[in-house]
Amino acid sequence: MSKKTYKIKVADLTTWSKADVIEKIFTPITDNKKKSKEILLSFLNLMTDRISKKIPIMLPHVGNLSVNYKNERPGRNPKNGVDALITSRYVVTLSKCDVKIRSKGSELISITTEEVDGVTEKSVRDCFYALCHLIDDVSKGDYRIEFRGFGIFSPVFRAKKKGRNPKTGEKVDVEASIVVHFKQSRYIIGLLNPDLAEKNAKKLLENKESKESKKLAKNK
Repeated sequence: MSKKTYKIKVADLTTWSKADVIEKIFTPITDNKKKSKEILLSFLNLMTDRISKKIPIMLPHVGNLSVNYKNERPGRNPKNGVDALITSRYVVTLSKCDVKIRSKGSELISITTEEVDGVTEKSVRDCFYALCHLIDDVSKGDYRIEFRGFGIFSPVFRAKKKGRNPKTGEKVDVEASIVVHFKQSRYIIGLLNPDLAEKNAKKLLENKESKESKKLAKNK
């Protein structure tokens, strides 16, 4: 039985970084690379702040970035494929679902315009919508966007499946498609789950000390 969803291999995708967005998307709009960098960093900092407060963020043409709680569940270690228990945690998801409370794009635009000296609200707005279009076009399956310290927007393939019309309740066929998936950074995970971050840091330290002990024993 085929998978319902699967990620497209990173090797088959072009990766857009912060530097790429600044140079290829924002600078042609602002005509100033330094200001373009400040605008992008302001967007990411503002979104990080809202995510840490569990406030959903609306990205026009893309969807909503919202924080959800996931209960403990069975999973698999991605490194060795061994079955493992995934602890309960807060995660950030990207969906087309509407939410009542959300940080609108206009708010991010107005605050960024105030924070970055020497830029107009129009240029900031154009940058924001250009960024949203870039994220939306990840669904074409040609590239991914990686913002270190924030997260990765990548294409995920969804196979054809049976669904239900929300208005009539009638069963319908949902065609196969490529959708945009968001994976939060370790920094974001730490903000939302401080206890989990502390536990992981302790485990990493223990593994490091164990490796160093084995290395010393081997050299004796």
